[in-house]
Amino acid sequence: MRCESSAGAGRPPPGTWRYVVTRMLDTLGLWAYAAFRFPLLAVLRPRVERLDENASRVRVVMGHLTRNHLGTMYFGALCMGAELGPGLLAMRCIRERGNRTALIFKEFHAKFLRRVEGDAVFHCDEGAELCRMVDEALASGARGERTVKVVATVPLLSGEEPVAEFELTISVKRRGGQ
Repeated sequence: MRCESSAGAGRPPPGTWRYVVTRMLDTLGLWAYAAFRFPLLAVLRPRVERLDENASRVRVVMGHLTRNHLGTMYFGALCMGAELGPGLLAMRCIRERGNRTALIFKEFHAKFLRRVEGDAVFHCDEGAELCRMVDEALASGARGERTVKVVATVPLLSGEEPVAEFELTISVKRRGGQ
């Protein structure tokens, strides 16, 4: 996962071969991390479409491992996709600061609006707020919490119309010895 901004500071513009390579490296980094830390997530094989200081966009492909008997995406696959967006943003902030920090999800609320019958894309646009929360938690030593929104779409079938909305509460706390 790359940490540079897509708004200029080192991140190549969309449509260039360097942009494609950067996205591939973000995705491969996520897969490698998941293979060792979160094996169930590794089975999902999500694709990072965007990851910068402000937002993340993660695609979960509809396939035989994510499709249920009704031809829609499994509830569990949708939940894993929803936690990836803010999770990647928070991990990016934590890694940039170089501190040992515990990250957990405390609450999870989901509202399913339509059937997910294709590749789901999860959008989280609260990167700046998550970084502020991480900074405050590191400075105070106390646990920091933030509820973030994630929206899922199925661009191939319904464009940018939401098919599901999620609210997740992320909690971070500096781990001992710092």
